[in-house]
Amino acid sequence: MGFFMALIRKDKFIWDFWYLYNVKSKIFDVYFLNSDAVYAKKNQQHFHSTVGKSKTLDWVDFFGFSSDFIHADDSLWANTSIWTGDTIKYGNKNAVFFTSRDRNELDGTVQHIGVAIVDIDGRVEMTEAKISATDGLYLTETDSNEKTIHCWRDPFIFESNNSVYMLVAAKRKDFPLDKRGCIALMELVDKNDLTKWKHNRTILSTDFSEVELPQIYKTNRESMRIFFNAKRSDGSSYFIMTEEFYFNDSENISCNIKIDREILHEIYEHHKYYGLRVIPENNNIICAFNKTLGCVEIVYNIASVGIDNLFSIKPNL
Repeated sequence: MGFFMALIRKDKFIWDFWYLYNVKSKIFDVYFLNSDAVYAKKNQQHFHSTVGKSKTLDWVDFFGFSSDFIHADDSLWANTSIWTGDTIKYGNKNAVFFTSRDRNELDGTVQHIGVAIVDIDGRVEMTEAKISATDGLYLTETDSNEKTIHCWRDPFIFESNNSVYMLVAAKRKDFPLDKRGCIALMELVDKNDLTKWKHNRTILSTDFSEVELPQIYKTNRESMRIFFNAKRSDGSSYFIMTEEFYFNDSENISCNIKIDREILHEIYEHHKYYGLRVIPENNNIICAFNKTLGCVEIVYNIASVGIDNLFSIKPNL
């Protein structure tokens, strides 16, 4: 599959993204991190990021662009830049999960996950919710001894057996330095309250320094695969998928998940793309952001890397 230009703006640098698909209208609401392009030239975009929003039918043509759909709020704990999240349907509203920090908490080094509620008219209400690392298993703030700085972020929401779960890119305290990257599994306690989650288990352990943008999809065999972006302490980047596994809902019960292989290595080898995400609802394409141009593009599809079709397991609460 060739490379196609997609979501781009001359005055903005766009990177991590996620989406919510409307089955009836066939429209994707695409959420993305962005900043003024001038900050990217100084490698400062992460400290000035807001959540933008646009729409597309095919991930090539986009419409309804907004660069400042959700931004930091000085009156709340999420008073710094807003980072990657996920969006789900919540009755007649949408719930947008995101990552942020409080500048007043350990000099802004602690990461939490928050949630904003968006009504049918597009009005955004930031909540006080703070979904945090629990049980003392995970790092809660940047460790100055490590080469990578992130520790608790990038939520991905899915449903299994009528329960709702959240994957979180995390770091285990008890893993070796610069090899702590893992994926935590959180479970929603009450479907009527999106702010209350409990820790279920570490669903996947790795020897990467940092795991980012975890995603989980179902196969046509009812098994599942997890995909994630990852970094080592030397700065090398990867897009990894696990072997197929059958999800076990019981707490602290291993799913025996094993990493299958790295895919699309050439994308990372040239350091042009990052933040890959599978889009099952659009012929299983894979999109990524172009680190040079600051935009989102279609780069491959699942079939081109020898993987059967995948299916979304997003909840609709």
